[in-house]
This record gives sequence, structure tokens and C-alpha cells, in this order.
Amino acid sequence: MPLGLLMSIIIAILAVMIAAKLGPPNPPAPQVTTTSPPVTGLSEDEKKAALSVVFQHPLLAKILSGNNWSLVEAGSWTQNGELVGAALLIRLNEPVWVEGSFSDFDGKSYRAALWIGSLHVLVDLRGRKVEAISPGMTIPPQYSEPLLPGLEKARQVVANRVPTAQSIVFNGVFYTDKYPTGLAFFYVKDMKGEYFIAVNLATMSVEDKYTAPVIKR
Repeated sequence: MPLGLLMSIIIAILAVMIAAKLGPPNPPAPQVTTTSPPVTGLSEDEKKAALSVVFQHPLLAKILSGNNWSLVEAGSWTQNGELVGAALLIRLNEPVWVEGSFSDFDGKSYRAALWIGSLHVLVDLRGRKVEAISPGMTIPPQYSEPLLPGLEKARQVVANRVPTAQSIVFNGVFYTDKYPTGLAFFYVKDMKGEYFIAVNLATMSVEDKYTAPVIKR
């Protein structure tokens, strides 16, 4: 089954998503619907094998060992009708601050420091290795801002964009080839609704491509 279809089905069940045309650096995932058949599930032994590989990965083991989580979806990754591995959606019971290197299911890599509520993980069962880790950014449980360069200026950029904002909360920052200085995301709430607003930390300008209202499910 194509990886794109697997990712679409898995992303569709996220609790908090963004209605926007998004690309790298893989900020909050877009809402996706599909009429395709559901992803073929894994057997219990295959799930256990996939999770054992997950816990051998240093970053994933650190995140999951210290927090409560649940396996929401486990789909099969196949090529030419043969099982290659597993596509997993893991949901954390509480948001967690994470810093590390990630990659999406298409192989695009980036660094990020962000609050996450879920993890999309692609596991190669034949090679017993993690092929991709894509974090699902979420709203922090309470305001606790890390000390990162440029955040105060970026917050002012957001405040200027939404002068009626009741609250502006930092969610995370992504570092990619296009945004080596960082693309920061803020959760903004005002009388009209809730939004994620992205700020390019190099130019201190809003990136409209990654800015959209929050959709809760």
C-alpha cells in the first residue's frame, strides 16, 4: 500500500488539526478525509515487534518511557504484496516538550523543538529499524515557554498581526533547509476563534502558508 495513503488515513484521526495548505516543515497536519479502504491492521505479534523496535530508538524510548501513551493506529506497510513494516500513530496522554531530529514518511528530514501530543512512526520490521518519526504538534497544557532566541520578537509579530489576541502561546519551532533560523508556531486565541500562526525567525514575518484556524475534533 502506498505510504501516502497510509499517512493520510493515520493523520485523519488526530485530535487537533489545521485546515490549511501545508508542506514541509511538517507543522500541525492538515485534516484529511479519504474514501479508500481502511489500512490493513497488524497482528498482535507484529504490533509487539514494531513497538519493540520503537523502544530501541533513543529519542522515542526517552519520550515514551517517561510518559503515558496509547497506540491509536497500527497499519501495515507493504511493497509488492509483502509486509515491510508498520505505520504507527501513538498518542500521548499529556503534551510533552521534545527536541530532536525528525523525518516525515516521504523522507524529508528536519530538526524541531516543540510540544507534541502524538507521534507518527514508520517501522521497518524486516530491518528492525525506525524509518521515520513525525511529531504531531499540539497546544501545551499550561504556559511554559523555553528560552529560545528570537521568541519575544516573534511574539510581538504575532501580536501585531492579531491585536485582539487574548492569549499567545508558543508551540514549537522547526528548522529546515528553507528555515535554518527557525519557523516558530504560536497558538493564538481571540473572540473570533483559535489559530496557529507561523513566524519566520530570520525575517520576523508571518508565514501565511502555515497559518490557519484550529479545528478540534
